[in-house]
Amino acid sequence: MTEIILGMTSNYFGRFIFVLFLFVVGLAVSSTFDREPKAMGRLVYGLIVVFTAAIWNGAPGLWAAVSATNVDTASWVYLAVMAAVGLLLAFASRRRSVDVYGNAGNAYMAAIPLVNLVLIFKGPENKRTAARPIWVSLIRTVVFIALAVVAMLPGVFLQVIGKEGNIQPNLADLAPARAVKITAMINDAAAPAVIDKNTMLMGAKSEGMTLVLQYQVFGDVFDNASPETFQLAMTGTLSNAACADPNFSHLIEVGGAVRFQYDILKKGGMEKAAVTVSSC
Repeated sequence: MTEIILGMTSNYFGRFIFVLFLFVVGLAVSSTFDREPKAMGRLVYGLIVVFTAAIWNGAPGLWAAVSATNVDTASWVYLAVMAAVGLLLAFASRRRSVDVYGNAGNAYMAAIPLVNLVLIFKGPENKRTAARPIWVSLIRTVVFIALAVVAMLPGVFLQVIGKEGNIQPNLADLAPARAVKITAMINDAAAPAVIDKNTMLMGAKSEGMTLVLQYQVFGDVFDNASPETFQLAMTGTLSNAACADPNFSHLIEVGGAVRFQYDILKKGGMEKAAVTVSSC
């Protein structure tokens, strides 16, 4: 399950397809148990949309927090939370569609970027209300914004706990080869990532028992450095870094290795260098 979850959510497009799939499943489940949905107003629906978006954005933080205990448990918890929120949005979208169009057939609009704004803002077609004073509209807007901020808090909390304390997933209970693969998938999902002003993590992969981290370095400081000089200068630093990282050191202890692979960008072109750490 962990490999499936990481594979489906490793980039924005993959996450969108994953969320879309859960929403469609939610529509199917909702239509089974809520055959005659009642109408739902814009205020409640808007708050549900804000809440679900915040949870979907914060769910990776939940995975990170639970993965410190067990990565497989974290994946099942992540899937359960995402599915529950998808069901909630589907349930609300069908009811909002009834309010706007008189039937639940347009609930799918909630899954289409920009088009989903219609369900949030469009009023009921069969209901016309008298124009409100401007101060009433302002008060309603302020109330909605305040409630929307509250609705976002759970998602923000999940993001915070995921980033707090530099949480490391627990790989000790995994088979060595699987630990290497999952570590590669986690690092690859984080790429591209800025390491410092001259270094970027571009991706990661697993080659058997070797974790390969792919970096790109650039800047005037590297213009006169040969791959051999670069490797000699970086070997000690990278060995210390790998052995200081709990997950990397675990992979090395169980017979794996960590290869730091660099594309060195120079004015005259690009050269490659690599440093492999297989012992601590």
